[in-house]
Amino acid sequence: ATFEAVSTKTLLTMRMEFPSAADRDRVVKEYGADKGLAQTLARLGEHLAKQMAPKWPMSRDVQQSQSRGEQ
Repeated sequence: ATFEAVSTKTLLTMRMEFPSAADRDRVVKEYGADKGLAQTLARLGEHLAKQMAPKWPMSRDVQQSQSRGEQ
């Protein structure tokens, strides 16, 4: 997998190589590889969203600072 900065976003490129199209089709059919990849990417998206979320509501932080007289 590679990650590439593109403007304000990140492009994730994942590649899988198979000896033949028939082998690829078998893996998709027998193991649900296409669905597994979609689930993995969804979990990655959830994980990244949690990492980017503030640890507490920003409005609460501002209110606490103001009540202590901080600017």
